[in-house]
Amino acid sequence: MPISYRIDPAGPGRSVVVATMVGQVGAADVQAFHRALFNDPAFDPGQGMLIDLRLLEQASSQAEAEAIADDVRQLPEPPGARRAVVATRPAHFGVSRMLTTIAALRGSKAEFQVFRDFDEALAWASEPPVEDAG
Repeated sequence: MPISYRIDPAGPGRSVVVATMVGQVGAADVQAFHRALFNDPAFDPGQGMLIDLRLLEQASSQAEAEAIADDVRQLPEPPGARRAVVATRPAHFGVSRMLTTIAALRGSKAEFQVFRDFDEALAWASEPPVEDAG
């Protein structure tokens, strides 16, 4: 699978998922990753998540980004769950911003931020979820 993940400690009683995408990744790969992660008994949907795109070869097309955003919207995530994306290439950064905007507009409960720096993304994702004020 072109997406691997690990669950790392992020402080007392907290952990963060670090997912790495390598090579060519499409919407079907992202959907398979979500199924595997959400069926992992060690995963808690409230955990922070860092999605690392630094080894991704090609940015998603708009159609792929929209399919991924639809999949993300349907995930059983609590409001404010932190999802950080690390994208160092300009095209990946732009598509990631577009994808996170589409996901938010379509009703995703998670809070997304796109970063160029891995350590900044990890620090942000490791913070406790933002409580829904609504």
